[in-house]
Amino acid sequence: MQLASIPGVFKTILVIVLVYYIFKYALRLFIAVKVKNSAGFRSQAEPKNEGDVTIEYIEKPELSSRRSSIDADQVDFEEIEE
Repeated sequence: MQLASIPGVFKTILVIVLVYYIFKYALRLFIAVKVKNSAGFRSQAEPKNEGDVTIEYIEKPELSSRRSSIDADQVDFEEIEE
């Protein structure tokens, strides 16, 4: 049976920490590039003059079908006596 040496444990911890920070940094760069590309794509598709205001309205799905099934008037309650 082999025992772990103290320098080996420290090496392992150091490698894990380094891999974590490298992965974190690379992911941050990847997301920044994606956001920059998507913003550039939108600006190329619709050129806008300075001072123009555009309001885009996105319709929300109707909630009436969901609300009708959970109508508070149709819920039966039972009184609890103490």
